[in-house]
Amino acid sequence: MAKILRYCLILSVLIPLVSGQSVESRVSPVLKSLILPGMGEFQLNQTKKGRTFLLTESILWLSVLTCNKASKYQDETMRSIAANHAGVDVSGKDDQYWIDIGNYSSRDKFNAEHQRWREPEVLYDPDIEWNWSWDSNENQKKFEARRINRDRWALSGKFLFGGIVINHVVSSIDALYLKRKLSQYEVTILPTYSQDFQSTQLSLSFMF
Repeated sequence: MAKILRYCLILSVLIPLVSGQSVESRVSPVLKSLILPGMGEFQLNQTKKGRTFLLTESILWLSVLTCNKASKYQDETMRSIAANHAGVDVSGKDDQYWIDIGNYSSRDKFNAEHQRWREPEVLYDPDIEWNWSWDSNENQKKFEARRINRDRWALSGKFLFGGIVINHVVSSIDALYLKRKLSQYEVTILPTYSQDFQSTQLSLSFMF
């Protein structure tokens, strides 16, 4: 919720800034779209495109926040299961530890198997900090399911954040294209007069 509020505050500052007349003459629509997708399109009177980019940005951010919140919930739940049903000290553990306790019923079984494989570098210390022993196979499976879900949500959040970056880049490129398209040529109409001022005509010139 705090992240959503911060994002709303940023939007409340950026939107008036990029929409103001005093800033509009100084800030390129390309830069506006790079900062906040859709704003450059709004400046170039491409309202439909601007709304599409801005709506996409909002949906992506909400999706990222949802994924992060879901991943955090799964992480807290799996830690609780490990502490209550495997006697795990949950503080200071890396991802590999959580993978290992999901695959082995106890630290002793993990160490015994890796000793047979001659992998002493991966053995856990015998002190209580690294100990675990599951009270049932069912609880171990529940833990592992939560851990996998946590990682999936976290990975989805990373992909969606990449989508946010892409949305910024695409919107800025679109604004650049529109700007160049709208300024491809300039039409100038000037009145001209004959030397005796007896006749007048209009001069039409194109600048490409």
